[in-house]
Amino acid sequence: MTRTAYVLFRQVFDGARRLTDQDSRDPRRRVALGTYLELSAAEARLGQLMQRMRRTANPFAWHHRLTVDHVLGLSVSWRYPPQADWQDDDMEHWYEQEAPHLTDDERAKVWALFDARPAYGIYEVPLGDG
Repeated sequence: MTRTAYVLFRQVFDGARRLTDQDSRDPRRRVALGTYLELSAAEARLGQLMQRMRRTANPFAWHHRLTVDHVLGLSVSWRYPPQADWQDDDMEHWYEQEAPHLTDDERAKVWALFDARPAYGIYEVPLGDG
């Protein structure tokens, strides 16, 4: 019988502290944070990390290539909406000013824009015969 371990990981950041553009399925693009024998334990820890990240981190500091149109299409009442000509650094600073005023639901809408490239994940590793 082959057993499986579940490795909790975070994506690799580039020199600018943004998630790399490399394929996130490539194990070389991952930093292992812990190994679990039960998937439920790995998922519980993943949930804790994601919850803390969404409350405290700035997604625009980690991600890039997101257009202002995506943000404006979220149906959030921004205090000061982002401008069409803003670049990555502008968006990062803007979110730092807006985030304290967002509800949990509004913050979830923002983070949903980045769900295609999550910072954390779990992958399986076969342990061999047990």
